[in-house]
Amino acid sequence: SGGCFWKLKDVYAKLDGVEAVVLGYIGGWNKMPSQEDVIVGKTGHAESVMVKFKEDIVSYRYLLKVFWRAHDATLIGSQGLDVGTQFRSALWPLSREQYNVASASMNATHDGTNPIRTTLQLTTLEAFQPANMSAVKFHCRLADSESIPTSAQNV
Repeated sequence: SGGCFWKLKDVYAKLDGVEAVVLGYIGGWNKMPSQEDVIVGKTGHAESVMVKFKEDIVSYRYLLKVFWRAHDATLIGSQGLDVGTQFRSALWPLSREQYNVASASMNATHDGTNPIRTTLQLTTLEAFQPANMSAVKFHCRLADSESIPTSAQNV
């Protein structure tokens, strides 16, 4: 989760080795959140993306580098013009190994000035609720992601 899920979808979909980017919600208390309820902060969920990728082409570490560049991890509960806990910065690793890699990446990203506000929570695939695309009407208000390289060779 790094703000509006449309922005993250656009960023990750451009990367070599990414097979799919699924929009959805995670981290809330309602098992079947609606877009309308998430937008107004009624469910505790964060807008998020689930990224399916080919590990022989793009690494989890590289996806994390892109994550840090795609949003401001020092903000609490907002990204750009999108304000609310549904736009918080959070990582939801699916294994202890991913958790450890994400934690190391987060620590390496910190520049010593503003603290990283990203939450890190070990989770399961079942916790991620794909968005009902026929109901999604909200559009991201953040700037385009032209500064994100599309290949690991560009980092």
